[in-house]
Amino acid sequence: MKTTIGQCGMMNAAWWSRRFCILPFAFCIFALACRADLTTPCDAAGTDCVALTIPRGATLGTAIDSLSANDLIARQFLFSMYARARGLGHDLKSGTYAFHRDASWSDIIDALKLGRGTLVRFTVREGLRVVEIADLASQELGVPRDSFLAAARDKFTETLQLLLLTLNH
Repeated sequence: MKTTIGQCGMMNAAWWSRRFCILPFAFCIFALACRADLTTPCDAAGTDCVALTIPRGATLGTAIDSLSANDLIARQFLFSMYARARGLGHDLKSGTYAFHRDASWSDIIDALKLGRGTLVRFTVREGLRVVEIADLASQELGVPRDSFLAAARDKFTETLQLLLLTLNH
């Protein structure tokens, strides 16, 4: 029997369509295998948790490097593709997070996208003096007022020294 080019093309298309029907199914199985039920909160001081900071302005690549360095993800490229498919590319929230060591990719993405899981969230209204901020930090975070003021004074002194050094050159 003689095969024409059109028939070969049809056979090739059917072969490819069967292959691509398997991909979504395989992806679902993979996603379910990566899923863990982690309903308990994570204590950053515990051994089963990892605390990491995503700095303000960090890119998705930087966040993935940090997640990988802390052994939260093993396959950076696959996680990157999954994160982009879930819309994390531009919606990355900065902060300090605590994750279970066996956290699912979905849990990690949800936390980074929504800002959930941050260890500390402290907002200071504009126009407050350092002493007023120290009082708020003491009330809301449990930071001793004197420690806060000393840290602020040290940071101010360090900034002032850097400014003076820059002006002298």
